[in-house]
Amino acid sequence: MLMFGFLRQKWYFQELEAVKEDYIRATFGVHKDHKFLLPKIVESFTKDSGLCQAGILDMIQQSLSDSLRKSIKKCQ
Repeated sequence: MLMFGFLRQKWYFQELEAVKEDYIRATFGVHKDHKFLLPKIVESFTKDSGLCQAGILDMIQQSLSDSLRKSIKKCQ
């Protein structure tokens, strides 16, 4: 029973990570004047978690396509 609970817990974590990445891909953008567009919930998460902007940007970049990563690097 303990092993089943661990596997289920691992599966939930993987699902949450997948949903997080999908959400970031769907809502993140780079504006023409080199500003990053983030949904309010990500801004709230940043404040609540105590992560710096660089930490959040690194987390977001892991979920993005190569073309968006290049756009981010151009803006920095």
